Amino acid sequence: MGKMIFFYEALATTSATNNLQGMGMYHLKIMVYTDSMKTVNIFSSLHCQSIFNTLVQFCIDSCINYKLDLQVLHVPGVKNEVADAISCHHFEKALRLVPGLQISHFQPPHCATLGAAKKMIMLHVHT
Repeated sequence: MGKMIFFYEALATTSATNNLQGMGMYHLKIMVYTDSMKTVNIFSSLHCQSIFNTLVQFCIDSCINYKLDLQVLHVPGVKNEVADAISCHHFEKALRLVPGLQISHFQPPHCATLGAAKKMIMLHVHT
């Protein structure tokens, strides 16, 4: 189960760059806050297990092509109230914590998830 959560954390980071790419936005600084040190580590070192290579490569390509400056920073889970509220579908609480926050649905990037998602599903079935 831990790998599945980590996969979704990495997918969320990749999706953030994909979302900006889809809007045609260039030269932006992006800060992603996560309570996952594994996510911080793969996006700062660019070193990960092969199952995550597609996600990281897609993110790197987006950053290069759209001149995005991506930083992934660690915030302990107990201090990451907004992410906790959103993940529990408590959107009103998230909006109270950050007035003006825009919460949108997104479709994960197809080319970044296809191979990794299949592998993660197979891994989950076998464990």
